[in-house]
Amino acid sequence: MTIRDVLLILCSVGGIQSIFLGIDFFFFFEKKNLSSKLLGGLFLALGLRVIKSTLYIFTSSVPLWFINAGFAAHYFVGPLLLLFVISLTRNKGWQWKDTFHFIPGCAIILLAPWLSIEGFWYQGGYTVLLLQSILYLAFTTFILVRQRKEITDRQLKWSIVLTVGIFIFLFTYFSNYQLRLNPYYYAPVVYAAVVYFLSFYLIKRRVLIFSSSSKYRNINLDAEQAENYKSKIIRHYESTSPYLNNEYSLTKLSEELNIPKHLLSLIFSSKIKTSFIDFTNAYRVEVAKELLVKNPNFTVSSVAFDCGFNSLSSFNQAFKKAVNTTPSRYRDKHTN
Repeated sequence: MTIRDVLLILCSVGGIQSIFLGIDFFFFFEKKNLSSKLLGGLFLALGLRVIKSTLYIFTSSVPLWFINAGFAAHYFVGPLLLLFVISLTRNKGWQWKDTFHFIPGCAIILLAPWLSIEGFWYQGGYTVLLLQSILYLAFTTFILVRQRKEITDRQLKWSIVLTVGIFIFLFTYFSNYQLRLNPYYYAPVVYAAVVYFLSFYLIKRRVLIFSSSSKYRNINLDAEQAENYKSKIIRHYESTSPYLNNEYSLTKLSEELNIPKHLLSLIFSSKIKTSFIDFTNAYRVEVAKELLVKNPNFTVSSVAFDCGFNSLSSFNQAFKKAVNTTPSRYRDKHTN
């Protein structure tokens, strides 16, 4: 088997993997979730782009319509990535103005039988396509930075990984044609590596990435109101210390603040960036740190229950997670 054969297999499998990912997210996973469909469309477009490049490199002739379909898919990548990132915080579904992003790509599909390589793409069309990709990546990065506090940590990390991966892939086309830094075949080879990494990243995380956006899709809560709820929760904890009750729950917090449970869950997930349990335990641990030092005669168990924990094991686990040491070692360090 020659190096050429290895490269052909690598590029082909990368493109096919992307197509399968796209079909899964677009048709099967979270069917009513706009974010899932946009991500599926993104992987389909990327897969088609890679397959077009692979055929162009390793076969003697590729139909003109398929070459243009690959270029159209390239045009779709930027808009799909941007709209995917936006959809993570959008309470509404698809909007008619979103369609305008896809007009250039659709025009290429309609004109596919007539747009030639020499007469159109090498006369500025390909340059425009590459610049369009860079602009969309830049705008996506701007949107991601602006709304980073409005999405969950898992969604933020996935969006960053996805954007960086696509940037690396698309930049290989740009550096080949505009900068003359690398051979053309680098792009599909690089994408094969990118799509394998993205696939493994998604295996254990995709439910967590999309759970928040799908669960709260129909909640109409603006940013200002969400911040007000967040401040209200923090003030309540700091002024009344409700967490000292070892039977404290999200239901009781909802009753005390007169905020529905589903809205509280959304605030903890999207604004406070942690769960109700972890948030509550963090306050309990701060009280425990003080009691451990000021009351050296108290047993660790009594401190745990005084702070609102209902078991010694849950106290030890939460304390070590927050302080990176056990309660006993913390006491020894600060009392000796």
